[in-house]
Amino acid sequence: MDKPIKFAAWSGVITVTIVIMLSVIDFFLSIISPEITSSIHYGVIYIFFYSISSLFSIFFIYGFLVLSKKLDVSLLKVMSWIGIIFAILLTLGSFTLMFIYPFIDLDENSSDFAQYQNGEELPFIDSDAENQFSNDIEPFQDSGDDFLLGVTILLIIFAIIVFIFLLVIAYLILFGIGVIKLGKNVKYSTPAGILRIITGCLLIIPIFGWFLAIFTGIATYILEIMVLFSASSKYEK
Repeated sequence: MDKPIKFAAWSGVITVTIVIMLSVIDFFLSIISPEITSSIHYGVIYIFFYSISSLFSIFFIYGFLVLSKKLDVSLLKVMSWIGIIFAILLTLGSFTLMFIYPFIDLDENSSDFAQYQNGEELPFIDSDAENQFSNDIEPFQDSGDDFLLGVTILLIIFAIIVFIFLLVIAYLILFGIGVIKLGKNVKYSTPAGILRIITGCLLIIPIFGWFLAIFTGIATYILEIMVLFSASSKYEK
């Protein structure tokens, strides 16, 4: 690849375009025709395009890795590697979900779902095994130990979610600092870095902050695309 930074910039354009288009289409379809958005076909198509955007985001972040190596910005280099690894995992997860989605979706029009609503036994459930299972767990249903176990599991899950959420916030802030460290070498780097830090800080504020973070996140992405185009014109002549 002769001009990886420029390719990264165009990858960013593709990524942000797909994300915005998916969001707009999903919003209007959910109002105009909700049954379309709940269909399996729509879900597969939506996940497919989301997976494509995730794939191009890998190349987008790679542009910052190349730029950080050129200008010797260690923090941005580390954050870029972390971002690339996360983007790869997200892409693999998205494509995997796309292939298994038709098999895990339970459509309300399916015969199994209709049987379940009518209180009938589903064909794949053995009644004897079900009764035996019910008899086995009956003594424990009102047990305080089971209640404590359930609460403990919920607390662990909540703690894991909060931990991941805090990691994302820390990543956004550190990545923003790394972009700022590009300094006067690259045009738009300072406002792009500041806006990314603001986006990370907004995530700390529930609901309202998350809503604002959507718009500042898109604006940040666009500014970072401009950073890459500017860097490409300067270092990839």
